[in-house]
Amino acid sequence: MNEDKKFDVRLIKRHLESGRITEDELKKTLDALPDCADKFETVSTRQPIAGKDSQDEQ
Repeated sequence: MNEDKKFDVRLIKRHLESGRITEDELKKTLDALPDCADKFETVSTRQPIAGKDSQDEQ
């Protein structure tokens, strides 16, 4: 399996169900990720198809 896609959030459920990864492997991988909570940046984006700006929803 391609290591880049092993823990792809879109594929995790499928990989768990097929046995390609285990719950333990997933937990270890997630626990090893750095905490980046202090590095986020809020951005404002126009969404003309939705008929409003993202700022309108806040």
